Formats: sequence, C-alpha cells, structure tokens
Amino acid sequence: GNYYSGLYVNSRGAISANNISANNNGQGAACGAQCHGAYLQNNFALSTGGITLSGTNAFNSNTRGSGLFAYSNGVISFNCITASGNGAAATPGYGAYINNTFNSSAADVLISGANTFNNNYLSGLYVVTNGAVDGSTSTSITAGNGAGSGNGGYGAYFDNSGSLVNAGIDLAGDNTFNYNYLSGLK
Repeated sequence: GNYYSGLYVNSRGAISANNISANNNGQGAACGAQCHGAYLQNNFALSTGGITLSGTNAFNSNTRGSGLFAYSNGVISFNCITASGNGAAATPGYGAYINNTFNSSAADVLISGANTFNNNYLSGLYVVTNGAVDGSTSTSITAGNGAGSGNGGYGAYFDNSGSLVNAGIDLAGDNTFNYNYLSGLK
C-alpha cells in the first residue's frame, strides 16, 4: 500500500478507468482521514463529463478513508466493484461513496456487474444523486452476506430525494443486504 491515497484524480473532463486495484492505502498517520483507495473528482465549475469505472475494480483495506470516493457533475457508472474493510474508528470510511449532486446536476448513477461491500467502518455503498439509480437485471449488490461481514452503517444507502425530475431507483438484480449495523438497505 501507499502512504497516502492509492489513486488521486482531479479533472475538469471525464474520468475513465479500467481494472483498478487500490488496496491497503493510507498507511501514513499524517494523511488523517483523507487517504482513500481511489479519490476521483470532476465536479469543478465548468467540468464536463462523468466518471466511468469498467472491468473489475478492487478498493479494499484502505485504513484511513474510503475504498472509493467519487464526486462528479456527470453520470457515474461503475462495474464489478469490491470495496471491503475500509476505514477505522479514528479515520472512518465507506466502501464506496458516490456523489453527483453538484451544480443541480440530474445525472444518473449506473451500476453493473457483481459488486461487494463488506466490513466497512461506515456504510458499504453510499450513493447521493439527483438523477436515477439504475442497477440492471445483470447487477448484484452484496453488502453484508453473513455474520461478521456487515458494515458499520448501512449496507447500501441510496438518496435521490433532491431530484427535480422524479428519478427512480432500480435494483432489479440479485441483491443481499444482511448483518449491517443500521439497516441493510435505505
């Protein structure tokens, strides 16, 4: 692992990545709670494009922050994420924190493939959007799948209550939300 974040990207354009492995980062005490497995940000003024993670992506055991932290003005699309064992008491973190509510954006969050979020200090998957959340029928989300695998917050949290277009949340695939401290799905 790295002393700070494994991957840190600030861009005014689209961010696209494939097959990321960002594990065991944030090993240095000086980084505080801001050392994530991957930090992706393109929500700046005049930024265009979204964030796309394709392939198989791993964000595990990042002790001083979240596995994946993504801020965007555009659509955030991710595939096959495993984000487990992130954060600690002094430096809490999510498995994946996804937020594209900036600049009144109504951009969607698209989820595909098999996704696993277990044993994170806060919630496993935390999504805040003004658009729709689309988890197609070929999608699975597992957030707590047995005793000792739950998350410290929600298994998965989805909030698009700020939507001005009455966007929906569709989790049509096989999904499991068990053994989480708060609730499995909110």
